[in-house]
Amino acid sequence: EYATRPQTWLRRDVYAMTQKVTKKEEQNAKPCVAMHVRRGDVILEKSWKRKYYDIDEYVKAFHKHRNSTPHDGEQHIDEILLLTDDQNAIDEALQKYNNKSYHWMYLDRQRFKGPSGGYENQIPSDDPMKEVVAIQSAFRLIRQCNTLVHTQSHFSDYLYHEMVEHNDGETIRINLDKKIQ
Repeated sequence: EYATRPQTWLRRDVYAMTQKVTKKEEQNAKPCVAMHVRRGDVILEKSWKRKYYDIDEYVKAFHKHRNSTPHDGEQHIDEILLLTDDQNAIDEALQKYNNKSYHWMYLDRQRFKGPSGGYENQIPSDDPMKEVVAIQSAFRLIRQCNTLVHTQSHFSDYLYHEMVEHNDGETIRINLDKKIQ
């Protein structure tokens, strides 16, 4: 483990970034739901036929799996870790689900808005080191979750792997592209 341990600067920066993403009730912490929203290649690459899902579909898929219906009067709070490079996804989540039933958590980082980054540009900050910190932070944060709602991607596969490896209880994976898992 020593040979593969990240350098001190990376560990320090990941720790600092993850500390900014806090759960609402740290003492009564329950597992969160992670939603990996991938949209960059949806709009630009039509030959892939990747479906565009809005935030509502992610939330509904989670509630359908949990056999409940979302509504403003719920007594519990869903802690949702939103992992995305699209600022529009965060804005959409906060606008559509800005109520006491949801606590949205996301990394404080630079993002694209929709297709603004283009298909080939995958570094919104123009700083590869910042992007490594953001990716490593996502891997660390998802360890708090027990449910992952996502579309098909290798990054989602690795997120799920991280969640399973560091979670003692049941883990749930909901792939919107497959609908059944």
